[in-house]
Amino acid sequence: MILYVDGIVTNTNLITYNDGLNFGRFDPPVLRIHMYKLEIDKDEFIREVQDEFWKCLCEIRKDDHATGDNSPFKRSGYKPLSQMFEHPHELAECIDIWLDRYVLDKFIGVKDTFEYVINSVDEIKVTENMVLLSGKCFER
Repeated sequence: MILYVDGIVTNTNLITYNDGLNFGRFDPPVLRIHMYKLEIDKDEFIREVQDEFWKCLCEIRKDDHATGDNSPFKRSGYKPLSQMFEHPHELAECIDIWLDRYVLDKFIGVKDTFEYVINSVDEIKVTENMVLLSGKCFER
């Protein structure tokens, strides 16, 4: 995993994420906003996220059957995480809807000491061998 803040490789020990209700809000005008990008290798992503992904898939499959919804899980054939990289748009959508905070918790975590706070996930991109999350963070 590689973390960039304003395009500069940054130690993950210097950053946390907002796990509270104001995630995505940047109200105080005194905040110094920065852009971050988190690059996660496919194998590392699968290892850390597959259990939660599978729980989510099973729950959404039940919902899809009950409601007739057309979730990204359904559109990709309810594939396990390792095969979802063959369906990058659907995997990105699953992360965006259900797993973005889980991914931040697994790879960034909540810390007591930090310099930056991730406060949004504005874009999720999946390639054949990587998951990329990007958005805004602010200085403590």
